[in-house]
Amino acid sequence: MTIKVGEIIPKGKAVRQNHKGWLIKAPDFSNIKLWLDNDCYSAPVKKGDSINNLVIIRIRKDNINVAVHNYDSELVDYYYNSHLWPNKDRWKQWDQQWKTDFAYPVFIDNYYLQKANIKRKLFIYRLRGCNFCLPVCGSPQLKFLSGQEKLMPEFFSDKTNTGVVSIYKDDCNKTIFPIVYKGKLTSSDQAVFIYLHWKTNPLKWHNIVKRHFSDNTVDTIFQKRGCKLRTNMRGQINCDASHCRREGLFEKVHPEIKDKCKEVQNKVVTIFNKTPTFIVEKVDKADNKINLIFQDDRYRMSINGICYDWDNIMPTLHVSPKTIYPSRRNAGAKIDELKIITRL
Repeated sequence: MTIKVGEIIPKGKAVRQNHKGWLIKAPDFSNIKLWLDNDCYSAPVKKGDSINNLVIIRIRKDNINVAVHNYDSELVDYYYNSHLWPNKDRWKQWDQQWKTDFAYPVFIDNYYLQKANIKRKLFIYRLRGCNFCLPVCGSPQLKFLSGQEKLMPEFFSDKTNTGVVSIYKDDCNKTIFPIVYKGKLTSSDQAVFIYLHWKTNPLKWHNIVKRHFSDNTVDTIFQKRGCKLRTNMRGQINCDASHCRREGLFEKVHPEIKDKCKEVQNKVVTIFNKTPTFIVEKVDKADNKINLIFQDDRYRMSINGICYDWDNIMPTLHVSPKTIYPSRRNAGAKIDELKIITRL
């Protein structure tokens, strides 16, 4: 039996106490000592008490430490480094679970989100499922957006793909994302389900507006608020996200450009609803990732996504827009095409 940090043991019984905590007995763990530390439960515990929903926080040979409360920091330290870069290998051990839990149509009903009791640079949420509790990150700017927190299930990254944040809000009074479509990979005639999510980094939403959909009014707003631009290693000019975070500019700018942000969002949904064909630029089944490009005579859109169940009859893709801008160059080479057939 593979035991993972963040796994939930549904029920245990307190059998013996020492100076550190309680020894717990649980079904399927008869050969393993489960220890409930003194600072990991709130209500008094007596010998023979049943304790439910024990979260595994440490695994040491034949000893496992579990918790009912105060486990957020332990989980974050296990799955992320001090800079909140995900530990890819530790996240990969959950891929088999995501293969079923994040497939259509059960994805929405298989989890819920809770704000974690921990203060970090990013907002940490508990991703709670029927048998797991895991820490996922959201941008601090989420608190300035309306709508319900939603999950884009892309949990790990490296420094070439900043997918650290997995939570988003669509800034709608009535949340519309994720939107579900049915599609087909044309080369293999393989049908797929597609969950369209919104952007997990609100600062990049502003960057799209500034770079590609700006007008005199928007330029004046950015300038008035003291926004800065910077040139990246590719020579592209982008909003200076570090300056924006440091000066707290997002919350000042967003109410003034909210209509323009909504316009960008509506363009993405409109393109999907017109049953477009996407060029499949890259599929990395070993890393679960997929990159798509859409282009017509008006817009070019780049989409990033992830799929945990390529070997299913109908795999489920989770995608979100990377950028969208007025079309001005060829779409480039393709390895396949994804045709959106219908919205479900």
